Amino acid sequence: MHRVEANSERRIRWIARIAAVWMVVLAARMVDLQIRQHDSIKKQAQHQQERQVGLHGVRGSISDENGQPLAISVPTDSVWVSPSRIKRDSNLDTAVLILATGLKMDQAQVRNLILKDPDKRSLRIARQVSRRESADICGLSRTSGFDYMWCEEEELREHPAGNLAAHVLGPVGRDHSGQYGIERSLESELAGQHGKSRVVVDSASNAYQEQIEQEAKFGTHLRLTLNADIQYAVEQALARQAIKHNVARGTATVMDPRTGAILAMASYPNFELSKPPAKATDPALVNLAVKYPFEPGSVFKTITMAAAIETTDLRPQTLIDCGAGVITIGGFRIRDVHGGGVRTMEAVYANSMNTGSIRVGQRVGSANLRHYIQAFGFGQKTGIELPEEPGYVQPGMQEITRASQSIGYAVNVTSLQLARATSVIANGGLLVKPYLVASRRGPDGVERVTKPEPGKRIISPETAITMRRMMEAVMLRGTGRRTAKLEGYTSGGKTGTARYYDTQARKYIPGKFNASFAGMAPLNDPRVVVVVNYFGTHGEQVGFGGAVAAPVFREIAHASLRILGIPPDPNLMREGAPDAVNPDEEVATTPALPEPPRPTTAVRPSDSGTNNKFSLASVPYPLAQGGRKDVSHPTDQGQRSFSDGSAKQISTRATRKTEP
Repeated sequence: MHRVEANSERRIRWIARIAAVWMVVLAARMVDLQIRQHDSIKKQAQHQQERQVGLHGVRGSISDENGQPLAISVPTDSVWVSPSRIKRDSNLDTAVLILATGLKMDQAQVRNLILKDPDKRSLRIARQVSRRESADICGLSRTSGFDYMWCEEEELREHPAGNLAAHVLGPVGRDHSGQYGIERSLESELAGQHGKSRVVVDSASNAYQEQIEQEAKFGTHLRLTLNADIQYAVEQALARQAIKHNVARGTATVMDPRTGAILAMASYPNFELSKPPAKATDPALVNLAVKYPFEPGSVFKTITMAAAIETTDLRPQTLIDCGAGVITIGGFRIRDVHGGGVRTMEAVYANSMNTGSIRVGQRVGSANLRHYIQAFGFGQKTGIELPEEPGYVQPGMQEITRASQSIGYAVNVTSLQLARATSVIANGGLLVKPYLVASRRGPDGVERVTKPEPGKRIISPETAITMRRMMEAVMLRGTGRRTAKLEGYTSGGKTGTARYYDTQARKYIPGKFNASFAGMAPLNDPRVVVVVNYFGTHGEQVGFGGAVAAPVFREIAHASLRILGIPPDPNLMREGAPDAVNPDEEVATTPALPEPPRPTTAVRPSDSGTNNKFSLASVPYPLAQGGRKDVSHPTDQGQRSFSDGSAKQISTRATRKTEP
């Protein structure tokens, strides 16, 4: 009896000892879990029960000056799945069928995405799905048994006006950041501020609590100075002419000369904003108006003439003795196909005579010419709200370089810089700052209007008025009389042609040109400045500025004035109004503009003898120090090349006397 009791007590003591040890182990484990591993376990629980959800700040919209939307952000959905949950709880075939049907995707594609990493907790199947297409999937995800899929909101950039002003706006990538144009340069303003929230879910992954940790903020709405109607007219005219003349690239800019507001800016070829070229180096992405420097040719003579009126006693009726149409500069013999003789400075400009323009540049002098080239804004950034590339001014001012710059060589410019310089003539002598953003409206709803910066005085008002009348002579009796002259409006402008320089081959390409036209209207109070440039035009005469760029100026200027509501001049609408056709006679004065003084002295030639038989109508910058010398010019009677001080006749075909 006592022995049985002893065995029972022994078993109880062993059970008690085991229970005590177990309790110690359990207590230690509890201490380990509750204290030592507390933070780690808490993080695991949060990972299972909580989900961080990004809140996208809606990107600011962009509209034209009249409020017509050009770029807006619309809400879309991204569809996500949990491959690990499908593997554990659901039928793969059912999940694939639902997702593929709802998203209009191939079932094999969806299956491969899920099976690529079956243990992954979250996988994005599709993004930027329209709300109409994602409605069924997102609704089904909130029902029991389909917790393996869910939707998250994101935005999509849409363009209600299509690809209008594509080079100005620029596309937005799938990461919601701007890639080019305004979308990129003003990314910090447009993007707004992203936020985040913390969502708590139950065991079925159904959200039952949300806490916003950082609120998302709307981006700034931008109202541009662009006029959508003018922009459309510019793009259509630019493209039609490029296709007609088989030109690969071109650009046009319309600017308000009083304020610097850009009313239109287009480049050809255009591209799709929703599907931009894949390569960042694709030339179609380049905004040619601000990113493509080129030699302007005769259109640059406006600067030479303005500098002459400002710094010398030369006036439009001053006689310029062009001799026999030949001038010698730095040992090089330069001949003008327009011939020689004594012409007024106005006739030299209107008919784009290179020898006469060079003589005017000689009177201006190297220091003054360089000063006014820089004063008109060339060789420096304009300050527009776009990534831009400034033009280049040849640093040296040797005699041959000065002659070249007098007629638009030895200097690279951009189309926007030409528009800015032409605006100086149009607005009475002030250099204004071009700008694209008319106003900004932030998250607070307050619209802040951009105030144009005051212009800087470059030339006197008298010089500007005189130059306007000389530019009108181009339209009435000069190189633009047949292709650029407006009907119903007074206008002024300048044609320009330069040989096309291939920067990779480092030489001028025979038979290819840069064709330009820069003008303004109406002349008594210019409301628009229009600059048109085509690069790589083909053929003598048919590839020149008067043939290619001038008609586009006329079309764009007419459309712009009509859209802006500028009434025609009734005096020009009379039937049978006279139209001068002789390009060489002196231009009659315009009553609306003051008459300048008329010196009677003539600029005489000062050629020195030379044995060089170098016949060019201009001397481009490769002839300057350190440059190449195998060049020719479109106004030469025949194309000639120069090498080591000798000239070789390539072609003797005579060209028609017209502006290069």
